[in-house]
Amino acid sequence: MSLNIIYFGCDISLSVFMKLLDLGHNISALYTYHNPYDLVHEFNITAAARERGIPVCYGKMTSAEAEGLFSSRACDVFVTAEYNARLPIPDCERFKGVNVHNSLLPEGKGFFAVETRRFLRLPYGGVTLHKLTPNFDEGDCLAQKRFPLNPCEDILRIYKKCEHAAAQICGDVFRQDNTFFEYWAAAKPQQGVSSVWYPSKEERSIHTGMTVEQAIHLFLCYDRFTFARTGTGENGQITRVMALHTGDLSKAIGRRECGEELIYTPYALKGGSIWLALEK
Repeated sequence: MSLNIIYFGCDISLSVFMKLLDLGHNISALYTYHNPYDLVHEFNITAAARERGIPVCYGKMTSAEAEGLFSSRACDVFVTAEYNARLPIPDCERFKGVNVHNSLLPEGKGFFAVETRRFLRLPYGGVTLHKLTPNFDEGDCLAQKRFPLNPCEDILRIYKKCEHAAAQICGDVFRQDNTFFEYWAAAKPQQGVSSVWYPSKEERSIHTGMTVEQAIHLFLCYDRFTFARTGTGENGQITRVMALHTGDLSKAIGRRECGEELIYTPYALKGGSIWLALEK
C-alpha cells in the first residue's frame, strides 16, 4: 500500500521527488515555482512529473484546499523540499506534513541555511526532516543526517550534497507507508542551540568599507541574493548584484537568466576595486 503525497519543490530536490516515486508512493500533484534569479529552476522536476502524468501547479495552495485534501482522505502527507512559500497547516486531525530543511535544526533556521553556512565557512552540513507546524522550522524531527564540508565549497555543490542526504533520509523514512507513520509517531523535539540564519539586505550588501576578498566572498555565498550599496545619504540605495569580476570579463562570477546584456561599472573598495553588473 502506497502513500498519497502532494510534493512541493524544485529541481534541487529532484532526487527526493524521484526517491518517493521509486519507493512506490503516489504523488498526486507537484507544486513548484519559477524564479529567474535562482541558481536552480524547476525544468527537470516538472518534466519528470509530466512524463508520469502528475499535474504541475505553479499557484499557491489555500488553507481550504489543504483542509479538503486531508478531510476527504485524498492526501496522506505533504512533502516539501526547497519550496518558496509557507504551506497552509489545516486544522484537521488527519493532517501530516514534513519539510526537508538544509541544516541540522535547531541550528540554521530560516531561508539562507546553505548560503549562511558557506559564509561562516562551517566544516559540516546537514539536513533535517521535520514536521510542518504553523511556526517556521520548529516542528519535531523525524530524521537528520550530517556530512562533512570543505569550507570553500561553492553553494551549488553544498545544495547537491543536501539533496543527496535528503534523498537518503527519505529512503529510510518512506520505505513503506507503515514506516512513515512509525517515524511520525516517534518524532522528537529539536535538541541543541537554536539559531536563525536570515541576514538582512544590509548584511548581504557589498559596501565600500569591504576589501575585494570580502566582497567576492559575500557574493560567492549569497549569489542571487547579494546586493550593493550605491551612493550616499538620501541618494543611497541598495541594488541587486547580477554578476561581478575583478578586471577580466571572461572570469566574471554570476549566473543569471536576465534576458539582456550585463553592463559592468567599477566599484571602489578598501585597497582595490571590482566591476559590478547591477540590476536595472
